[in-house]
Amino acid sequence: MPHFIITLEAPNAPDLAEELGQRLLIKKLANEGFAVNAFEYHATIEFSSVLKEFADVIDSDIADWIAYKHSTIKKRKLIGSRKKPSLDISDQTSEELVCIELKPSKFR
Repeated sequence: MPHFIITLEAPNAPDLAEELGQRLLIKKLANEGFAVNAFEYHATIEFSSVLKEFADVIDSDIADWIAYKHSTIKKRKLIGSRKKPSLDISDQTSEELVCIELKPSKFR
């Protein structure tokens, strides 16, 4: 089950995170109750998906959102893995981590 982290860095990052979060909910790409954290110019959306195939669907949907509404935003996608949090040190299970970084081309 992949875990998604979408980061936004922009003057209106909290508003963009809210807008993108609503879009993902409406399209049923994210489940209700996902985390949205925002502070000044930074925002993060975090959620897990049941299907591994959603990584490409979510990436494509975000690209559409950028193309039609926010053409100044640039997107970068990183895929890796992280160890699942556990108190059992011998447990070496990991989960896929997909990070999508969004920020305007002229920001900082």
